[in-house]
Amino acid sequence: MSFATGCLVVAGALSGGIAAAAQPRFADVTSTAGAAFTHHTGRGGDGRPAYFMPEIMGSGVALFDRDADGDLDLYLVQGEGADRFFENRGPGIRFVESAGIPATGAYGMGVAAGDADGDGDLDLFRTGYGPDALLLNSGPDGFRVSEEEFWDDGWGASAAFCDYDADGRLDLFVTRYMDYDEDFRCFAATGEEDYCNPTDVPGLPDLLYRNTGDGRFVEVGRETGIAALPARGLGVVCHDFTGDGRPDFYVANDTEANHLWVNQGDGAFTEEALLLGAALSGFGRAEAGMGIEIGDLSGDGVLDILLTHFADETNTVYLAEPFGFVDGSIDRGLGTLGLSTTGFGVALADFDLDGFLDAVIANGRVARPPGQSPRLPFFEQYAEGALILRGGSARFADAGAGSPDLSEAAVVGRGLAAGDLDGDGDPDLVLTAAEGPARVFENVSSHDGNWLLVAARQPAGVPDHGATVRIRTSAGIRVARANPGVSYLSSGDPRAYFGIPAGVTIERLTVRWSDGSEEAFPAPAPNRVVIVVRGAGTIHD
Repeated sequence: MSFATGCLVVAGALSGGIAAAAQPRFADVTSTAGAAFTHHTGRGGDGRPAYFMPEIMGSGVALFDRDADGDLDLYLVQGEGADRFFENRGPGIRFVESAGIPATGAYGMGVAAGDADGDGDLDLFRTGYGPDALLLNSGPDGFRVSEEEFWDDGWGASAAFCDYDADGRLDLFVTRYMDYDEDFRCFAATGEEDYCNPTDVPGLPDLLYRNTGDGRFVEVGRETGIAALPARGLGVVCHDFTGDGRPDFYVANDTEANHLWVNQGDGAFTEEALLLGAALSGFGRAEAGMGIEIGDLSGDGVLDILLTHFADETNTVYLAEPFGFVDGSIDRGLGTLGLSTTGFGVALADFDLDGFLDAVIANGRVARPPGQSPRLPFFEQYAEGALILRGGSARFADAGAGSPDLSEAAVVGRGLAAGDLDGDGDPDLVLTAAEGPARVFENVSSHDGNWLLVAARQPAGVPDHGATVRIRTSAGIRVARANPGVSYLSSGDPRAYFGIPAGVTIERLTVRWSDGSEEAFPAPAPNRVVIVVRGAGTIHD
């Protein structure tokens, strides 16, 4: 999309120095990571279903640095019961459970990380079926629930912190799924009870909370226009998709056209997904949108969109073009890859450091396969293996054979978050499952490339979750987001991540801040974490 400023990358960006053996690979290290957690649906008990719709939608995960010690800690949302929090103690991937997680009373769904109160540390926003909750970071004492009572008590799904009005305070967008009554029952074509089809229940308007700066958030969906279009919203991402310097919101809607809320700069938003080509598939169909990721898949220096979908629908790539988006799923190899599975959480990253973005998609059904009756263990009927895709200059390729722990161990996959858990420079994964254990996967890819992690912060130390980071290298331009609010119900590493093939050098680093202004920094050396502070003129290791 030529709205955005910046140079264009040479075709086949960063192709020099790619090792032939480069391949994303992951190993299950849950048993040694110390983050023992199992999601409980809670209503049926003993692995039996209650056909309570939220239970099949799973729960989210947040990777965030709660204590500002430079590594990623772990928060896992429980369905019925208490959430769990684990501090990253290292070396390697080693978590220790920490107390101080208050009860919220809602059936848990998603989680988003951001500095809600502007005090320099990261807080959490938890969504659920029932009242949402803001968990304020209390340092060594853990978290405390904000005493304000202005949060919604419907069915909240994904959330994203973002400063949409450029006042220096993080605001909050929350998708809402459906106007669901737990006493409403649904049945399969066989006459047996099953989870409801999304089309059986109407959707709800999404929510936009403006941060007033005095510890309060005010819901402004009606006055901004966002409340005008109810839908079954699941994933959301905040990013300047039109290149005008103002953050927009893109929402994945289930069985309905997606929404792209374009920021008008005067406090209002207009819905332009259809106009810009990101509402429907290339065949003109509304699809079952679940998870969202954004990344530069075409090597033109602009971020594209990847959505996960229901079985028999592609996991759809919307490629950024000069005047909007075009469905590039088939050209990118997704015409058949993932067609038989139902995708939820998603992560885009250069896991093998070869210069191209790879993808991992968490899969799990939401309805029993045709012809199967309920049996125990019940949730195994909904389980599927994850999809692992190796990126290239043109198409994705199936790389699942190299990671059987992830691709062949079937679970009802839902939340997925990527981040460097062990400090070795490549992104690892945490995957949640409905009525199943959370699993931790170490990135064990073979590579000879380098890496760079960039944290973008405002002068007060608050992370700029709307920032976009560009590096100019000897092989072209690369761009990455510094925004954790992607995937499905989850929050990942907030730092912009770059894989840099062997032999490629970094020449320049530029940050486009969330208000659209740009700032250049000297070229950093690779294989390190750098913190860029707006207006400081330097890069801090």
